[in-house]
Amino acid sequence: MHFCEVKIKLLLIICGVAIFCSSSFASTPPIAVASTFQKMYPYATKVTWKKENAKLWQAVFILKTNRLNAKFTHDGVWLNTNRELLACDLPPNIAASIKLKYPDWTIIQVQKNEISRKGCTYKTRLKKGLYIKILRYQKDGTQVPA
Repeated sequence: MHFCEVKIKLLLIICGVAIFCSSSFASTPPIAVASTFQKMYPYATKVTWKKENAKLWQAVFILKTNRLNAKFTHDGVWLNTNRELLACDLPPNIAASIKLKYPDWTIIQVQKNEISRKGCTYKTRLKKGLYIKILRYQKDGTQVPA
């Protein structure tokens, strides 16, 4: 093999890898995904996109003062949104249920999970000393098994 042939083959391999990497780790979602996102969150700021796999996109963004992430199929169907909340933003019935069952524990993290066709749940992280407990609740205050 001549030196020129080796250089050409090497160049083709490098171009192929570059094309693969740029499509695998693309940060611009398909038009259908971007359109659905824009309709759902027109006031979102600091939006970053991540392609989770060939059929799943995730947006991480700020809405008002909350950090959210939303997942969409490659054809623009919304799947779910997770929103980080302050403990004081937890619905009162859920906060009361936690205080009743876990009076010595402190709520250190709250996440509101909205899931397409399933509704809304709240994920809470509690702390007592060195122990951490994760609990999930439905909107009505009913605890969801882990």
